[in-house]
Amino acid sequence: MEEAPCKRSRTNDDAGTGIMAGGGGDDRLSALPDCLLHEIMSRMKARQVVQTCVLSARWRHLWRSVPCFDADEGEFEFTVAEARAAPTFPDLLEMRWEKFEDFMDILLSPGNVSIAHLDKFRLGFTGCDSESKRGYRWIRRGIKYDGDAAQGPGIQRQGFSSTTRSWRLRKLHLDKMCLDALFSEHVGSGCPNLEDLELTECKLEFEAITSGSLKSLVLKKCCMIDGFREITSPMLSSLVIDGGSYTGDCLVVTTAPAAASVFLNVDVSGLFVGGFSLRGMTTSLAKASVRLRSRKIVDALKILGSVSDVMTNLELSQVMVLGECSATFPQLNNLRTLQLNRCDLSDGFQMLGLLLRNSPNLERLTLRWCKYSNDLKNKRRSSKSKPYPNLVDARCEKLKLTEIIYRGEDIHQLIELLLCISENLPNNYIKLIES
Repeated sequence: MEEAPCKRSRTNDDAGTGIMAGGGGDDRLSALPDCLLHEIMSRMKARQVVQTCVLSARWRHLWRSVPCFDADEGEFEFTVAEARAAPTFPDLLEMRWEKFEDFMDILLSPGNVSIAHLDKFRLGFTGCDSESKRGYRWIRRGIKYDGDAAQGPGIQRQGFSSTTRSWRLRKLHLDKMCLDALFSEHVGSGCPNLEDLELTECKLEFEAITSGSLKSLVLKKCCMIDGFREITSPMLSSLVIDGGSYTGDCLVVTTAPAAASVFLNVDVSGLFVGGFSLRGMTTSLAKASVRLRSRKIVDALKILGSVSDVMTNLELSQVMVLGECSATFPQLNNLRTLQLNRCDLSDGFQMLGLLLRNSPNLERLTLRWCKYSNDLKNKRRSSKSKPYPNLVDARCEKLKLTEIIYRGEDIHQLIELLLCISENLPNNYIKLIES
């Protein structure tokens, strides 16, 4: 670490002048109350926050009581001299990690900053799993020792008693970390005030996320190892699973009766094969958006689970085969917007027909770069019955806009078909967009 937290590089500012006035006027920034200075410092990176200790006596211990810390390994870039001296690029990465590790060891040492006393803490890594496992000890130590011995100068937390032996932390964001079963246990029992948990590109080596206080959960591009199967929080109002993978084959069950917003964005092709289920959300959900990439609509429907009853937005990508699912195709009564990306609709429009027929409240339909049937006219002429009954029977009376985004393909057949069933779509406007 290049700077010690309390080391002073100059002494002529102890009177509290010169910081903001070009060396000659009053220091109006230092005259602000601690709460405003903490608000400013909370928007800075951790290394910058610590460096303020050299400004003047007023700032010497101020950083210790900042309520929010954002610590990122990326702050510790190597210098030009270090880049020239290092034999290989991995050696440079190791040097950066060592700087970051030294900084964090001092930052979180007794008498400096206690994670338990913070309102928000973010820890970001740019390295490998071995580094993230080494770095996770800071989280474990913060939970095990809640800061009783860290009451150094300047640490004053209104409303927090050191005898409670529990975390004050409300927001915890972790990037690129490998988290084991101890982390799940810590979240469930050691963080009773945790409301916002965000994990980005983390490896989740545990079975469940269980919390009695969690209100917002974001899992972004995380790798969920086989065995992960449960998310439970009676207070959870917002759930986001954006990208990532799940290598197991068991059903992932989320129990969150207070959930108001759910966003799922997953690739079903070989991932999340066990499905995803939401329990007890039918009365609380105000918005449920789902984005699925799947080769088969049957596999995509496994992910929808119970959310199909309350889903308001659905986006399907690269679906090619309908399969034998006509009888079990769910009702999408609350669906308002539907988007199909690069889907194969040359199955006689069966999939599109089922989606429209089972979505009576659909208001907007987008077909983006989809493949359409090339022999529609021949099928219509040769068939004695109604062509494509699923489409003809679809009555989306609330459908207001159908967008067809294409790349120069011949889409006359699809337009003809939509015009043919236009009597069931009295308010629908067809918009063509070449892209």
